[in-house]
Amino acid sequence: MGNRWRMKVMVITSIATGGGVTTAFISSLKMLRGEGHKTLAVVPVGFKYRNEVDRLADQVVDIVGLQRGGHLALPFQALALARVASRHRVDRILVINGRFVSPLKRLQGRPVICNFQGGKAGRAAGADRVMTNNVENQQLLLEAGVAPVKVGIVDNVLPWEELPPWFERSQRSQPVIGTLRLLEAAKGVDTFIDALALLSAQNPNFRALIGSDGSLRRQLEQRVRRHRLQRQVEFLGWLESAADFYRSIDFYVLPSRTEEWGLGVVEAQAHSLPVIATDCDGPRRLVASGVNGILVPRENPAALADALLQLIQTPVDARRIARSGYLSAQRYLMKNIQKDFVDFVTTEPPSCAATPRRGGSGIERTVRSVAGPKGAGEVVLLPNSQQAADPDERTERGHRQAAPRTRYPRRRR
Repeated sequence: MGNRWRMKVMVITSIATGGGVTTAFISSLKMLRGEGHKTLAVVPVGFKYRNEVDRLADQVVDIVGLQRGGHLALPFQALALARVASRHRVDRILVINGRFVSPLKRLQGRPVICNFQGGKAGRAAGADRVMTNNVENQQLLLEAGVAPVKVGIVDNVLPWEELPPWFERSQRSQPVIGTLRLLEAAKGVDTFIDALALLSAQNPNFRALIGSDGSLRRQLEQRVRRHRLQRQVEFLGWLESAADFYRSIDFYVLPSRTEEWGLGVVEAQAHSLPVIATDCDGPRRLVASGVNGILVPRENPAALADALLQLIQTPVDARRIARSGYLSAQRYLMKNIQKDFVDFVTTEPPSCAATPRRGGSGIERTVRSVAGPKGAGEVVLLPNSQQAADPDERTERGHRQAAPRTRYPRRRR
């Protein structure tokens, strides 16, 4: 462990739904707990995986409005977070992505660690240490002014204890191609559909399944109709079980325009699937093309169609790639990443070696007098135990504790 004593780490996410950032958040709780540290999870009200967080974290705080974007809400959100950190006397603050890093660092003296999953690198510039998951993100952080000594690459994880058993697929007369992507522009599902149209012109005997949902679903369905692929392509919407999806297909495609890591790649490899992915940030780190997968250029339907045709026509190569991918997926199991991750979070950052931690009373006085836009400063504490952090903390589940309204001075006319 990076430190010999047991730390209390506050882990923050502002994303209320699923996706890679949420997986990184939940994995962080598991790994910190696995190394013997206490965790305080901070999530937006309505967090999709709230029940799982209840099970994993020692304490949980819900903040209304934490998921709201915009620079006007940010100061109030940061004040609410600083109040929670002070009240619970945490030793470290881990922010998943960088939105709250700089204002949190200005408000209190505890080390702030950022797990940067992509986006605006400048948001992470105020952190004491920044971990990221690929070389491109590391370069973005350095260009944004983060000191090289503060930046490190730590892979994301498969949030499982072990891989599923190897599954030998029999060759089907009508192979099934699948992708499990949010239906948003960055995920490249339009490129996937265009590639299927080109593949159909050469080999129409296939089916394709598109899992998940998103704002572009109607446009993508129209694209399928325009290519006359309605009989071959099916939109599944949100899935109850990703594992069932992976077992139902023969080839997995990740067609993203940008992908910070590529959890879908590793999940598909772990389910014994041959993978084709676009040559972008994360997949480039995960896939050795021709060995444990195939990389194709971004936004290139012809190259993707050719790669699919190659795997369909050469099942021996498909099995070899799938087997190699299955073996490479093992390195991303939680047990193989956990120690590096926790050491990065708990080791004393260089900028904090001589920084005294501020007492709770000053920041508490500052924050108690501030309430943000509707709900932003309203905190709901749902501890897992009956003993609250402070004597005056309400422990009844569902009780809402709101900060008083801010009184602004009247402007003189």
